[in-house]
Amino acid sequence: MYAIKNKRYWPKISLKMAMYIAIIFTCSMLCCSSIFIFVMSDGTSSGSLQPSRTFQPAANTPNTLFLNRKKPALKQAVQSSAVNLKLPLVLKGILASSDSSRSLAILHGPSGQHSYREGEKIADMDNVYLQSVKPDEVLIRTPRGTVTLFLNDKLRDNKHPEPLKSKAKREHAKYLMHYLVANPIYKDEKLAGYRFNPRTGSNIYLRTGLIPDEVVMKINGQALDDITTAEKHIEQLESLRDVQLTVLRENQLQNIYINLATIETSLDTESYEEVH
Repeated sequence: MYAIKNKRYWPKISLKMAMYIAIIFTCSMLCCSSIFIFVMSDGTSSGSLQPSRTFQPAANTPNTLFLNRKKPALKQAVQSSAVNLKLPLVLKGILASSDSSRSLAILHGPSGQHSYREGEKIADMDNVYLQSVKPDEVLIRTPRGTVTLFLNDKLRDNKHPEPLKSKAKREHAKYLMHYLVANPIYKDEKLAGYRFNPRTGSNIYLRTGLIPDEVVMKINGQALDDITTAEKHIEQLESLRDVQLTVLRENQLQNIYINLATIETSLDTESYEEVH
């Protein structure tokens, strides 16, 4: 052996044999790698399937800190819907206070007149209670719902609805200058009269007989040719409901009589007929 090493003698290996050895070595390494990867992946997947163990306190366990105490449900006040129910009660008076325990309602019922506090039962009436007291009304709780009593119910029942005609009269109770606008007209630097145009879109102006932009020469027979006296006559229209105007129409003087009461009556009559 020593002789072989000294002579640097190595066994001769053919090229073909060397290739076989390389192929076998490579295949062995591949097989080992595949087995190693398979084992590692199998362990990882099996570990992922196991649920993680976390500490969970015993829920709802008596006499422990983990007792699941349920919070009391908030009681929602169920308000009965208002009903159209006629009760044999008349609200006579109210003593309202910010402190509900001091509020009082005076009710006249089947057994006479009594005062009640909130929550008290109404005398001689089954399951009827005073629910709440407000400054001008009270709520009565009944098995069929909540009934509202107003302090002025009796006055409302005795008060008849106002006719449309009289209501319209009250709305029209105004004076001439509520409907007319007077503008002075000058000719050759001298006051020639006034133009009376509508102040608003009211139908009153259309019933006066005036024509827009025509010149009014006189008011109740007084000439409007002097600015001092003319302004006084114009101011009088703020407190008048009837007047006679003299206008210049087609180069002729013509008198026009305006009475607001007559005009309002005709308009109210037409409105009443349209409604009915």
